[in-house]
Amino acid sequence: MVGTILLIDEVSQRSALAQGQLMRLGYRVLIAVTGSEARRILFTINPDCVLCSKDLANECGFDLIFDIRRHPNMTSVPMFLFAPTVAGEDHAQAFAAGALGILPLPLDIAALDLRLDALIRGHRLMADLDLHLPIDTHMGLAEASAAFDGPEPVLSVFSRDLPKAAQAICDDSQIHTHNTSALCTLAGSKDALETLVAANRTTVFVGENMSAEEARTVLGLGAQDVIDVATRPASLPAAIKFHTRLAAAKENRKTAIQDAFQNSRFDTVSGAYSRSYGETYLTRLLGNRRRVGTLGLILLDLDRFKAVNDRWGHRAGDQALRDAVAAITATLRPDSSVFSWGGDEFLITCPGLPPDKLMLFGDRVLDAVNLVTLPDQSQLSASFGGTCVLQNESITLSELLHRVDMALYSAKNAGSGRGAIA
Repeated sequence: MVGTILLIDEVSQRSALAQGQLMRLGYRVLIAVTGSEARRILFTINPDCVLCSKDLANECGFDLIFDIRRHPNMTSVPMFLFAPTVAGEDHAQAFAAGALGILPLPLDIAALDLRLDALIRGHRLMADLDLHLPIDTHMGLAEASAAFDGPEPVLSVFSRDLPKAAQAICDDSQIHTHNTSALCTLAGSKDALETLVAANRTTVFVGENMSAEEARTVLGLGAQDVIDVATRPASLPAAIKFHTRLAAAKENRKTAIQDAFQNSRFDTVSGAYSRSYGETYLTRLLGNRRRVGTLGLILLDLDRFKAVNDRWGHRAGDQALRDAVAAITATLRPDSSVFSWGGDEFLITCPGLPPDKLMLFGDRVLDAVNLVTLPDQSQLSASFGGTCVLQNESITLSELLHRVDMALYSAKNAGSGRGAIA
């Protein structure tokens, strides 16, 4: 999972080195020398991660992170401080400011990359959930976690020997704890950890005197964070509280979406999102282009679908629509959505998809739909039109829908089973 990183550091040689290492891993890196410059960047770009020096010339790094964290669009963005030397109290102060910790220099880019993979996925999920929520149910991290009262634990902590203070926090905060000494070894906890990660359960590993290789192994399995109580004892309670709040907010937002939309925002025949909700969602995407970036759009039409209803009846036709939606959904990225756009047409939103990837993605969707089998064992066929809206492009919803509709018209005129980009 790659993304955009805002690096705040006044030491140009150090920031240039980190920028080069991160860019080689596929990240886009923006550099700010001062807090003021960082704030200006945040007016136009919402990064996926913030790395900030603890020691800035005109501003304390802790204060800057605290200020950035208060921005509505930065609620779930992973942030880290870094410093040449790190004292025990620095970790607790970092968490209090809203960071996920303070990293010693030189930065271990490989270990950081593993942590960012899980953290950025979580951040993008939270941001996407925000776009789906009705305006009156939007809530910040604190409000979401305070409102969370679900029956299931929201965080799992793996530990060799969890200190009593941390255990008390876990007991009070609906946290699963797993003592890996009971599981014999770190490797013994692998299956349990992978199961929780696969279920999107937020997981934190707590160890003592862990080697760098052990930490990388745990992060590679998908743990959200690794805390070494030997080097970061003061940060443990703050870290557990932070991750609990973040996990609770994620669960609460997911529940809010399910409650708000399960009965009213889906097309009852196909199971896709409804057109009325799609228009609201698209309006919100267009209004959040600073975060979304490029917006890809696919309008797909099932070829000669009326013949399916005429030959086998509407029951078979409805089943074919449901199968088509299931096939389309299987090809989607985590931040993409599919909407029933009328009869046998479906609209697919692809936030962040670059223009040069849109045709390839559309062809992949067509291949998936072509695998849907009809009662006589023949396959469905579909055509699509696609378009991309660039981040700085000015366009209304009606103009966008007209453009993608014209692209579909071009594809249908060229024959069935084709795609066209406008």
